Order: sequence, then C-alpha cells, then structure tokens
Amino acid sequence: MKYCHNCGKQLDDYMKFCPACGQGQDLNNDSKMAEPVYAPASVHVSNPQRQLHCPHCKSVNIQSTLESQTTDGGALHIPLGNGIGISNISGTTTQHYDWLCLNCGIRFPNIHELEQKLASLKFASSLSAVCAIIAILGTIYYLITNCRQGLLYISLPCIAFFSLIYIVTQRKIKADTNVILFYQKHCFD
Repeated sequence: MKYCHNCGKQLDDYMKFCPACGQGQDLNNDSKMAEPVYAPASVHVSNPQRQLHCPHCKSVNIQSTLESQTTDGGALHIPLGNGIGISNISGTTTQHYDWLCLNCGIRFPNIHELEQKLASLKFASSLSAVCAIIAILGTIYYLITNCRQGLLYISLPCIAFFSLIYIVTQRKIKADTNVILFYQKHCFD
C-alpha cells in the first residue's frame, strides 16, 4: 500500500492517480502495476463544470480503465530454396482508455480519445482529397498532351483510389461524430 503525495489518501500499489484528488502518482516499480489501471473521472473531462456519469444508470461512480490489445501481424515466409527461407512475424499493441461504471459494470468510450481519432480521420480525408485533385490535374495534362498510357495507368486509377479513400473516411467521420454526440448528450449533466 502507498499514500497519495498530494492529499495523503491510502492507495493501492497499481493506482496511477488518486481517486480523491486526481493527482498523478509516481510508480517506482512498474512490475507492481496490474491491469487495468484506474484514474478518476475528472482526469479526462475537458470541462470541469460538467459532471461525467454512466449513460446507462447515470451513476457518477466511474473510473477510467487502460485496455491493451495486441494483434498478430501474420507471418511472412520467403522461400529461398533447399528448405531455407526468411520468416518475419510482426504484431502491434494498442492501448486506449475506456470508462467503467462501478455501479452497473457498463463500459463506454473515452470521448477525448474519440475526438483525437476523429481529428486524424479528418486529416486523412483532407489529404486524400488533395491527392485526388492532383490526380485530376494530371488527367488534364495527359488529355492535353494526348498521352493515353499516362491517363489509363496513372491518373484514372489514382482518382479512383483517392476518391474511395475520401468516401470511406467521410463515412467513418460521420459515424464517429454521431458516437461523440451521443456520449456527450448522455454522459454529461
């Protein structure tokens, strides 16, 4: 057991934040840290006047949980002959915070992380729109210079590819915006 450096409240060894005052705690020994790591609700709330609560039971007895997810990247094997080959196995680990209602057990997403994800999607959408415009300018150039191969093999596939990326990211932006609006409406007073 340890105590908060700010208010003196007794804490478990794995706690990164004090549930009473919200002060971050130094972890001298990372091996003691157990999953999930809890933080008080006030840590991720951008507007302190608004009280975050569970969208299901309206309880304010919530904590933030750190989730880690590891995905397999699949195996790549390049045979070189005579039973010899090169193998590569890769994977990625992602971490994100979710809210956990201690009253009813419902998990719901962290709005701040959703907003960051939405900003990344908007950037990707803008970038794909710029690339599609560049491809359209290339198409005009190939039409003026009467270059059919450049038109068929470069410009038109680029326009189709970047337009598809733009459409997919716009749909994802709309869906994520709706999720954020839902949780903003139902999770705050």
